[in-house]
Amino acid sequence: MHILIRKLGKPRSFLVFAAACLAGLLLGSLCVLLYFAGLEAAGRAGVWVVVACWATAAFSCLSYFFGQLSGRYRNLQGKGWSELPW
Repeated sequence: MHILIRKLGKPRSFLVFAAACLAGLLLGSLCVLLYFAGLEAAGRAGVWVVVACWATAAFSCLSYFFGQLSGRYRNLQGKGWSELPW
């Protein structure tokens, strides 16, 4: 995982955005399937899980956007997670 983060050269906010989007899609799909299987509580909880994931994605997207405009994300190749800016 560390090698992948070093090769991507993206800030933490971008990586959190991508993870939150994927989690929202996967968990949302799982909860929809459980809802149609007869577990209504999973459907209700799934809605809030998806909302939380997409809200996290929205805030990290804003952070990435403003960081990109300010120029904080230059020369990120070869840096580990702890060295990456938000």
